[in-house]
Amino acid sequence: TGNLFRLLGENEDARHHLERAHEILVSAGYAESSLALGSLNDLALLHEQLGDYDTFRAMMLDARDRARAALPEDDQTRALLEANVAGQVLIRENRYQEAAAALEQVLEHPERLDEDARITAVNNLGLAYASLGHDDEAVTQYERVLEMVEQRAGRGSGHRLGALNNLAGIDMRAGRHEQALERYSGVLAEIERRYGELSPNVVVTLNNIAAAQERLGRFDDALLTRDDLSNRAEQMLPPGHPIFARLMGGRAMLLHAMGRSEEAEPLLLEARNLLEAAHAPPMLIAENADDLATFYRALGRVEDADRWARIASEAQGTP
Repeated sequence: TGNLFRLLGENEDARHHLERAHEILVSAGYAESSLALGSLNDLALLHEQLGDYDTFRAMMLDARDRARAALPEDDQTRALLEANVAGQVLIRENRYQEAAAALEQVLEHPERLDEDARITAVNNLGLAYASLGHDDEAVTQYERVLEMVEQRAGRGSGHRLGALNNLAGIDMRAGRHEQALERYSGVLAEIERRYGELSPNVVVTLNNIAAAQERLGRFDDALLTRDDLSNRAEQMLPPGHPIFARLMGGRAMLLHAMGRSEEAEPLLLEARNLLEAAHAPPMLIAENADDLATFYRALGRVEDADRWARIASEAQGTP
């Protein structure tokens, strides 16, 4: 029940049910059981959805370490936690090589994961490869996701939409912006049809649509999309959620491209403050710093650009 509420974005109901389930297991003496550690995994994912990265990270790592100590190597929950730490902690910390290696290791024994976890791990392996610049390998993993979903007789539409979204990201990197926009628009239409206009995945997809429109020079359309995006995000997410920083950054860089740079700088700096207050993951810190470096370089403010470029490199873990 708790996971259903989490997937629907009903966060308070999700928290109540997930915390209650975990408390029952612990009070019954099953704190180190597969069920209890699996419930910690679910609670961690809820905190991620709420934008509380510190709690998410600590809870996920704690659950994984306890699973390593208490559960046999072939336990399904242990494998799930290994996959989720690799795919959702290491990637957010820009540790792509480690993430890819860990996911490859988990997927050497795919029978240890249930179908949903296996598909998620394959998709996350694709993300790790894409982040390393290995686009061909990433496409192979996303296509594997589509094949795996197709074999499930109509189940797993969320996985399919995620893979299509990620394939569109590869199109964007390759400069195929029209094709990317077409893919993103199709994904959005299906998300809205299946899950409604205020489902969590709408935010990511609308942000991608705006980015594709901007790359195509359709600035007015992109601004309208970002207005729609901001309105929906405010209805779905708690104030101070770090995803708002990404949305501010996207709007700022769009305004800069439209020649409205005086409006862009305050947004980028506000986004930076939000990220610091939220203890956001390095991925978002680096993204914002990179935007600031790009922005200041375009204005000819070389010292500011170099400073933010250094901050971006530090957050990315590169010298």
